[in-house]
Amino acid sequence: QSERDRERVRRMRIAVAGAGALGLVYAARLSRLAATLVPDALRVCVLSSVDSKAETLRRHGCEVHVAADDEQLRSAWRLDNRSGRQVLQAVQVPMRCWTRPEDVKQELGGGADVVLVCVKSFVLENVEYMSRLRQLVCPESGVIVSLCNGLGNLENLEAHLKGTMTAAGVSYDAAHIVASPRGASSVAVAHHSCGSTVIGAVNP
Repeated sequence: QSERDRERVRRMRIAVAGAGALGLVYAARLSRLAATLVPDALRVCVLSSVDSKAETLRRHGCEVHVAADDEQLRSAWRLDNRSGRQVLQAVQVPMRCWTRPEDVKQELGGGADVVLVCVKSFVLENVEYMSRLRQLVCPESGVIVSLCNGLGNLENLEAHLKGTMTAAGVSYDAAHIVASPRGASSVAVAHHSCGSTVIGAVNP
């Protein structure tokens, strides 16, 4: 990877479509990475379908529960667990999240270079939702990547998003939404295992 490619990655605009467990894990990790770079170099924003969840994430961020005795998870979240005991740590991550594609684009400062789609696979059959995805992506060079479970996701993207670059991937991360000790004032997700994410070739 050339320095030019690395610089392009550092300045990417990334939208995460879906505020479920997997979408929040990706958004939280990318947001933490963005915080270590030049301010606003890498921009990350979530597209949610629920106004109340989007508002809560904007106000309070996302609370990620991580088993700090797991070496991979500890490394991924840069946690310290010198005792080696089984300890559940909570990582609070500020997050940008909106329900309207135009608000996400405004937050990103333009169309997304990459849209990571982390919703239930049947949602990709919804014409209205696919139109929302199209609005998110940069039409000249952006790519929409499905990380949804199930079969036929890439075919659905191609059918509804003709003329847009698409790809499909598989994630081996495991996570689920949990109740936060703070109650309804916080959105929380438990990240159980940290695996590889494999993305196939982009379809032009």
